[in-house]
Amino acid sequence: AYLGTHDQAVSKTLRILHRYGDWGTAIPSEEEAESHPYRQVLWPLKNQSEFMAEVQCDWVHTVPVMAKMDEPTNSPIGLQTIPRSFSKSGDGTKDGVFSLRQTGLIDLQDGTPVAVTIMVNNKTGDKEATRDALTTLAKTVASQAKGFARPSC
Repeated sequence: AYLGTHDQAVSKTLRILHRYGDWGTAIPSEEEAESHPYRQVLWPLKNQSEFMAEVQCDWVHTVPVMAKMDEPTNSPIGLQTIPRSFSKSGDGTKDGVFSLRQTGLIDLQDGTPVAVTIMVNNKTGDKEATRDALTTLAKTVASQAKGFARPSC
């Protein structure tokens, strides 16, 4: 969806973050931004997971967005490889280090839905190895995480 000028897009993006309880995340100024503001959110992993946890409690408003997050791909990676998951990925290279992060909602082995944010950095810049590592991490979390309470929406 087109969000307008840079300032309008920042305002709309922050409004959504605030709606779901994230008041600490920043968005680069127009001069610093490399892309659309909603793609440039400087999100600590903890904030991403908390945001996703809140989103899962508001399905009436978020189902259309969540459905688009995980559109089919020929090469699923990370959380996308877990059945019934919703996820969004982002990547980038800085100083030769390739980083890949993903946030989403997954069901654990016991059926408990949880919000998860994972990240892998590869100092060699090898994108395929980074994708493989993210997938291994996602599968490990999904199969071994235990003891989480069901969401209290």
